[in-house]
Amino acid sequence: MELHRRETVNWLLVYLICRFLVLCSFICFNFQGGSSVHLSLPLGFVNSSCLIMDRALRIEAVLKIVLLEEASDDPIWKTVSLLQGTVSRTSRPEEVQWLFEYMRDAKLAGFLKADGLTTRSLLGTSKDHNKGYVDLVLYKLRFKNYLVSEFLTTEAKDLKDAYKASLRELCLKTSKVSAQRSGIQTKRLP
Repeated sequence: MELHRRETVNWLLVYLICRFLVLCSFICFNFQGGSSVHLSLPLGFVNSSCLIMDRALRIEAVLKIVLLEEASDDPIWKTVSLLQGTVSRTSRPEEVQWLFEYMRDAKLAGFLKADGLTTRSLLGTSKDHNKGYVDLVLYKLRFKNYLVSEFLTTEAKDLKDAYKASLRELCLKTSKVSAQRSGIQTKRLP
């Protein structure tokens, strides 16, 4: 299983590089009057690809989501820069997995439109300096984790055990529904 997953991830990285090279050769062919130009792989693209590979594609659930999106008519991550923008804010595997699952669920529910998604909107680097979409999704995860773990044990001491159990169950249930909607069996943290 591990060997098959590693081969799949390696082929996906090769696919991303080949996709970039085809795009570059098409641009050079069309803008150079049909003459071919020697292309070298830009260092920034290699760095971005390695970051994506290290932080996201090594997680099996994330790899499945990316492949499902790649096969869809309107994928969320159309470019390497969108993938890099998605993974650049965190390196914790559970946060990366949550981020990709959340974005796919938001797209399936109609809350996220892939055609208007840009790297600036993901990272919040536009002129108005608002938080980006990635920051907001990570904030939701961190707030959920705080609510389920620290808040229920320290701040909500007087809350009945039945309410605490209901709140924990609700948070876990939404995680399971999210994974089932994507067609992926994953392990979530309680």
